[in-house]
Amino acid sequence: MTRILPFLAMLLLSLPAAADSLRALISETNTPPFIIYSHEATKTGLVIDISNEVAHQLGLEIEYLSIPRARTEQWIQTGQADLWCFTSPKWVREPETMLWSEPLYTTVDLLIRKASTAPFRQLADLYLKKIGTSRGFHYPELEALFATAGASRDDALSLKENLQRLQLDRVDVVIADDFSYNYYMNANKDSAETQALAADQIWSYAQPSYCAISNTNPLKAEAIRRVLADIHANGSIERWLRHYF
Repeated sequence: MTRILPFLAMLLLSLPAAADSLRALISETNTPPFIIYSHEATKTGLVIDISNEVAHQLGLEIEYLSIPRARTEQWIQTGQADLWCFTSPKWVREPETMLWSEPLYTTVDLLIRKASTAPFRQLADLYLKKIGTSRGFHYPELEALFATAGASRDDALSLKENLQRLQLDRVDVVIADDFSYNYYMNANKDSAETQALAADQIWSYAQPSYCAISNTNPLKAEAIRRVLADIHANGSIERWLRHYF
């Protein structure tokens, strides 16, 4: 924790206009290990760990707001929420309207198919395919293909739902990040259905993941950004990831 953070937290809480809570966005399309829902309706996961730690270090109560992913950008822009993790400037329409954390970790996009089908080795292999996608997610590498009807996207609310549709031949392939896919495979490693799946990586670079911060209260936004930088620097994220994997 840097020396300036306690001062920022105290100053933040002393302002009459400052809320006494950290309002963090979550969405029904957040898959494990980013958000894990238990039977008791409690939430764990990497996004929860990060948000809880920010609130703890700033001395704020945490409030989770569950909204459709398509509305998350607007809520951050208008100050209805303070923090939105597992996103990227590349995935929103107006990234300049928000404050961004530094990259906190990276994920790799995978194309998941039935193991009995041919691997995907290049973008052209997706031509005329129906791709299982997550509702509200933006896929920069595939947008041109979708725009020209070279392939079609078919949204679902969860990776589990998408993989079920793949097994029923309702989609030809599913796109998902490696964290979500590996967590799902580990959790279902004894299932015959998962053993019949394979995953291909056709673009070689990793995708950095960030937290977006509402800039409607600049002091609060800067305090949040500094705590996120500290969390990244002290190795907390790596420790949380080791726990989930």
